[in-house]
Amino acid sequence: VVDESRAQYVQMIFSEYAAGNSIDSIVRKLAEMGAPPPKSKQWRSDAILYLIKNPTYMGEYRAFRTKPTRNGKRISSVEREDTISSECPAIISKKTWEQAQAMRAANRSNPASKKRNYLLRGKIRCGICGMGYSGYALSATTHITKQGEEKQYPERRYYRCISTGREYTTCGNLMVLANRIEERVWSDIESFLSQPSKVIERLLVKQREFSKAVNTESRSVVKLQAQIDKLDRQRKKIVKAIGAGTITHDDAKEAIQELNGEKNALVLRIKKIEDLQDNTSGSYNRGLDSTRDLLDALSRRFHEGLTDQEKAQLVRHLVHSVVIEPLHQDGAVVPHAVITYVFDAPLPGKGDNIFSGKTGTLNRLTLEKMNIELTDKQKAMPA
Repeated sequence: VVDESRAQYVQMIFSEYAAGNSIDSIVRKLAEMGAPPPKSKQWRSDAILYLIKNPTYMGEYRAFRTKPTRNGKRISSVEREDTISSECPAIISKKTWEQAQAMRAANRSNPASKKRNYLLRGKIRCGICGMGYSGYALSATTHITKQGEEKQYPERRYYRCISTGREYTTCGNLMVLANRIEERVWSDIESFLSQPSKVIERLLVKQREFSKAVNTESRSVVKLQAQIDKLDRQRKKIVKAIGAGTITHDDAKEAIQELNGEKNALVLRIKKIEDLQDNTSGSYNRGLDSTRDLLDALSRRFHEGLTDQEKAQLVRHLVHSVVIEPLHQDGAVVPHAVITYVFDAPLPGKGDNIFSGKTGTLNRLTLEKMNIELTDKQKAMPA
């Protein structure tokens, strides 16, 4: 049952967010309107975000959207295919819901609208609870020591698990210094892009591997065609048997249907192999050309200097994920990062943006999986 007294606030939240207004501004507007918060004494940004992600408000209730984590202390999201959906009264339209989700996705990946630039925004997540890591900063401060001396502390940027800012118990994972992990990731990207010959060489290796697989499949076409010819001969025998009266029409019909099913399956398999043959060579050649153009363009831009937005764009396409895990080392617990890099050769015909297009089977190249340790005294930093 829809609570009409609260529905107007939900509609306002989705409308404002879909229009591009910040969550902080929505919180202020709710306070000005005197809207009653759902649980706590006042509206919080994480409560707004949780509400925006909840499909119930557009008329789709999903059971089992969350599940306990391994430590049993808090909950985390699960994949949609593992949920059970049913209809319920809608407060907002599906269009408004989709606009809000599109805005949320854009906000996660685009650092331009943020006060501080976090290069790994949207890529870094928690290895304990599976939730994302978000940017967190401690402003520059001045501290007076007991001796009366003035000690200045510069601003420090961190990444921390977003469970830290929620009302229920956090997962307890550690923060990481943003500068340290960003410098390492960017150094790896620069190193990778500064060696175009190695990139092309590895793509050529993948091309040869696929070509070998296609050639193997091509040889199987001859065998598949032989099986089809055999089925055709069997069909002719059945037709002759009908004419000779040695088989009933019903038996013949059943046998022919079975033969036709086998033949259609073989024909479909041959078509897939032939399509793969037609696409492999052209796709790889276009992929190699696009990769060369991409690396040439990036090489020039490196010399000119990249903006923060351009760096963020590179990170979005070359970094698959960064997972932060606690590591027990020398009697202490320190944060440990597992970084997975993925190079996606752009697909042709997807627009002018050299990064546009989806990753296909024939032009995906997994570079490497690297482990790095962030071993300064982060365990003592305030959460």
